[in-house]
Amino acid sequence: MKNMISKKIILFILLSPIFLNGNEVADYKAEYLFETGDFSVTGIRELITDKDNEIASITFNAKTKIIKLFFESSFAINKGSIISKKYIANVRALLIKRNQSIVYDNMNQNIKSSGQNKWDINYADGLNILDPLNAQVQMRLNVKDMVESKKFNSFEIALQDIRNGDVEINTYEFSRNDIYIFNEKSYDESHYSQQASNHIQTDHTSALFSYETLCDQFETVLKDMNEPFADASFFPTSYLSQITKQHVSVALGGDGSDELFAGYPTMLAHKANRLMPLFKTRILKLLYPYIPTRHTNFSLKFKVGQFLKGWGHSNPIQHMYWMGAFNDKEKEHLLDNAKQYSRNLENNIENQYNQYDDSLGVIKGTVQIFLFKFLAI
Repeated sequence: MKNMISKKIILFILLSPIFLNGNEVADYKAEYLFETGDFSVTGIRELITDKDNEIASITFNAKTKIIKLFFESSFAINKGSIISKKYIANVRALLIKRNQSIVYDNMNQNIKSSGQNKWDINYADGLNILDPLNAQVQMRLNVKDMVESKKFNSFEIALQDIRNGDVEINTYEFSRNDIYIFNEKSYDESHYSQQASNHIQTDHTSALFSYETLCDQFETVLKDMNEPFADASFFPTSYLSQITKQHVSVALGGDGSDELFAGYPTMLAHKANRLMPLFKTRILKLLYPYIPTRHTNFSLKFKVGQFLKGWGHSNPIQHMYWMGAFNDKEKEHLLDNAKQYSRNLENNIENQYNQYDDSLGVIKGTVQIFLFKFLAI
């Protein structure tokens, strides 16, 4: 048969692949939009299964201004295992047309490709070879099974290179690395709370909000919320309340100090925006894509990205973009009347902001933070 390559991959467990309740595979349809500068790609990925959940197909359509792509994988599902049936790939770009069809004959352990990439291979009995689309479904099934059984063992997937038929054996190992929990030093503020406790001489209790803690209480916390809420701090706050209840029944929270004493980083951004010339902001926008991505709290790329969101807007509105979770295009995908909603929200904030005297700059800034924290999405 063709070349076979082995590779080891580390998987970080996230929430998205876990929730496949009921059937082995849940149907879904997802729309994608990728934009960078003047270049954009739109795509639709859809998974459809039959009533008995034995045969399924997953398709992916994508297009740019000059290229159209179509991929389809047909496969069977047998006791948590994907069995490849057929894979189709079509590419259209101006005068270029490329078609490929791959048929999996599992009875005779043979795979044959026709179209631009022609090849014919036989494979060893017992080897389950997957294509680039259904391999993703197999990974989701494996993750679902391991989360439910709480046995996070490694597993292998034999992935085929559709260009030449080569098979790559990928070994997946799971890591519950501290990158997803508050063990990350840049997120840890426990030393500050300890200093405050030492200063006022109080009994001090610390608790670690970990990835495991989030998973354990995720659905319970969501049920306790009576409306959509975009601030993820609700989860550690809920956990803190549970820990506090073990010691006292009534407690005073520390929320509000950032608002009262202008402690948010957006206050510094407010000053920078007033002092930074227009041409420097444009240079910053050009440099932004090249800033390294870091998973630390308030990384440089995160701060620059948030700052640029508010660039060009009026004084109070820029804070809404700095503190908010979604930009205008993302809101349009989430809300039916996103533009009207944003316009009403901005007018409301402007009216509230203009009620205060210009001489009270710090108070104005504090009022802004309160407004945006509770109104912005």
